[in-house]
Amino acid sequence: MNSTAKVARWTAIGVSAVWAAVLFFTGLDLDDNTRRGLSYLPSAAGLLVVAFDLWLWKIPGVSRITGRPHLWGTWKVELQPSTQALIPEGGNRGPIPCVMVIEQTFWTTAVQFYTRESGSSSISAAIVNKTDSKQAKSLLFTYTNNARQEHRHRSHPHSGTCRLDVTGTSPGTLSGTYWTDRITAGDLSLTLLDRKDDRTRDEALAVAGVVGDPPVLTSIWKSKRVWAAIAVVGVMVVAGVVLLIGRIL
Repeated sequence: MNSTAKVARWTAIGVSAVWAAVLFFTGLDLDDNTRRGLSYLPSAAGLLVVAFDLWLWKIPGVSRITGRPHLWGTWKVELQPSTQALIPEGGNRGPIPCVMVIEQTFWTTAVQFYTRESGSSSISAAIVNKTDSKQAKSLLFTYTNNARQEHRHRSHPHSGTCRLDVTGTSPGTLSGTYWTDRITAGDLSLTLLDRKDDRTRDEALAVAGVVGDPPVLTSIWKSKRVWAAIAVVGVMVVAGVVLLIGRIL
C-alpha cells in the first residue's frame, strides 16, 4: 500500500473515532438518542471512505464518474525486446511469453510480473492522465527484477520502469514499453485473462499458458452466465433475510 492511501485510510478512521468519542462523552445539550446517533455518523463516514477505496469505486456507474480504469486481475503478456537492447549472450531475444498480476484499490496499484526465468515486483506505481482526454491514461510503475538462481550468471538483478497505455474504464487489452538500467528496452502487449489478483507465481504462469496447462476454472469464472447466476442467488438470499426480519418484527 502506498503512503497516500495509508494516510487517507488511517486519518479517516482516526478522526472518526476521536469525533465519535468527543461527541458521545461531552455534555452537549442533546438527548441521549440524538447524541448517540450523531456519534456514529463520523465512524460511518470513515468506514465509507475505506469501503470506497477497496470496493465501491469498482461499481460500473461509480467508475464512470471517477474515471479510474479497472486494471486489477491476471494479464497474459507478450514481451518483445528491442533489437538494439544489450541482451547478454544466451539471453532470450523474444518474443517472451509472460504474465502480469495487478492488484488495485482506488488509491493504490501494485504489479507482479513473471517470466519462466524471473520475477518482478513494483516498488511504486501510479495511474496518470496521458492527455486532456478522460479516456486515455497511463499506468506507470518502477520495478525490481530478480532471476531464478539457475539464470543469474547471465541475468543479474536490475531495476526498470514500465509504461502501459490505458483506454477506457474496463480495457481488455493494454500495450506499452519498458526500459531498464541494464540498457535494455522493449514493447509489451497485454490481454486480460480474468479478475483474479491473488495468484502465486506458479499459478499465474500456468493460467497464462507460459508453463503447464491452464486450469479449466479460469474460463468458467470468466463466464457472464456464472456471474449472473451468483447475482440472482444473492438477490434471493437478501429477499429471504428481509422477509424473515419482517416476520420477527
